[in-house]
Amino acid sequence: KSELYQKTCLIKFCFFTLFLCFHCHKGAKPNIINPISKKVVTEGLVGIFAVQNKDTYVLLHGFKDQHSGKSIPLLLDTGSDLTFLSDENITNGKPLLWEGNSYSFPTRSGILPNEILGVIGLDFFQQTCIWWEDDTIAVYRASSSVCLRPQAYFSTNLKLLSTTKKDSFYYVRFFKEEKKYWGLVDTGATISHLPVEFETNAASHGKKNVFLAGGKIQEANLFFNEAHLYLETKEGNSIPFKDFYFLNGISLEHLDLTREKDSETVGVIGLELLQRFPLFWDFQRNSIGLLN
Repeated sequence: KSELYQKTCLIKFCFFTLFLCFHCHKGAKPNIINPISKKVVTEGLVGIFAVQNKDTYVLLHGFKDQHSGKSIPLLLDTGSDLTFLSDENITNGKPLLWEGNSYSFPTRSGILPNEILGVIGLDFFQQTCIWWEDDTIAVYRASSSVCLRPQAYFSTNLKLLSTTKKDSFYYVRFFKEEKKYWGLVDTGATISHLPVEFETNAASHGKKNVFLAGGKIQEANLFFNEAHLYLETKEGNSIPFKDFYFLNGISLEHLDLTREKDSETVGVIGLELLQRFPLFWDFQRNSIGLLN
């Protein structure tokens, strides 16, 4: 039986939608690279993370224990506004090191599976932009020319998406046929959560158990979509996606983007789609692009 894991809200910190879908992707081996060996743009560079693909989520390698030098990989989760560790004993109360700088993170127990040591959330990337290509994420100062003119440094084919921001979180515009929606950009969600309209002509894979933080279980509907979903670009064009799994049936009321006269339907754009193309993300300017 397929197992899914979903983040939920804890106290005042809201960790939106994490789905670890063991049914959707099987057999791939985790891949770690040495980030030093990969050629990256050095203008304005803050540092580099090596990306380890664990099929249902990704870990970033770069943080180290300042005494032992041991690597402390953390889950990349842009559906969380907070960077945190799962256990205070991981670092024995000492800051972690990355690229010569020390970082202290709070502890939030009882949220993550045992194998995940912590989360890198949106707060860590404020005042930066990132370039995620293959197994490397390069982090740049927001004031750098790389962040200001990414197409000049990475590719003129980089397409900037229609985006908006609510509180600390980032959304992109997507559509099917004539109807448009906003989708939370969530690297902590393995697969996307889409509005009910996407169920039309999609293949149902039945109800699957969703394990919530704190031991709760909820059922969700799993579908496979062979039709197109489109991400809207700022230029009025689109980037098509097809052949992907998605969920429906989990309440996303906390993601509603309220307007003066109505409340728009909101979904979640998850990791399986976001990993298909090299990704640029300027967290200060609310700019997200894909190299398609």
